[in-house]
Amino acid sequence: MRRPFQIAGRAGWSAEVEHKDGRSQRRLFPTRDKASAWLHEAQAAIDAEFLPALGGPAAVTLGRMLVEYAGLYTINKGGWNAELTRLNHYIRGAGLKPLRVEIDSDGKRRLLDCQEKLLPKGFAAHRDQRLSQRERTYALIARLGARMVARITARDMQELASTMRSDALSESTIQKEIALLKHAFNEAIRVWVCPSSTPK
Repeated sequence: MRRPFQIAGRAGWSAEVEHKDGRSQRRLFPTRDKASAWLHEAQAAIDAEFLPALGGPAAVTLGRMLVEYAGLYTINKGGWNAELTRLNHYIRGAGLKPLRVEIDSDGKRRLLDCQEKLLPKGFAAHRDQRLSQRERTYALIARLGARMVARITARDMQELASTMRSDALSESTIQKEIALLKHAFNEAIRVWVCPSSTPK
């Protein structure tokens, strides 16, 4: 951190900070203490501008990252309903409430978290049967959802695809799952999480 300084022939104390884009900002203060206090505040504000969203990839689970993704991307897609169903498996795995979309009278969508509903017996039995047929896939998805983003690797994506094949899911379903995760990671890198390394 820079320190306050005096300019020859000029009264007071100067303080200067440099922004990440190369711009400099200088202020003049009557005392060294005031210049020093401003330096600390200005530097803290500059540093805060460049903090990764959600604390960065080492501090956020995949499930939590996908909550953010759903609010930024899924809600605006034509196939939002099916995609949200897929995302909710990861989100539940992270111990978070699943998401749902509410549509107002103007047709605008709003993302909300929701409590799990008790399904009628017939629907619950059908869901449980489907889950049991894909037990290994959903168990792996739950584990991935609870894992920190920084710890997810390309090998995890390969394992997910392989497990889905073993559970007899179609190639189309597998491709959609991997494409969804790839897009989520790419957008996280580009816009709001900035992981140093993620699966390709």
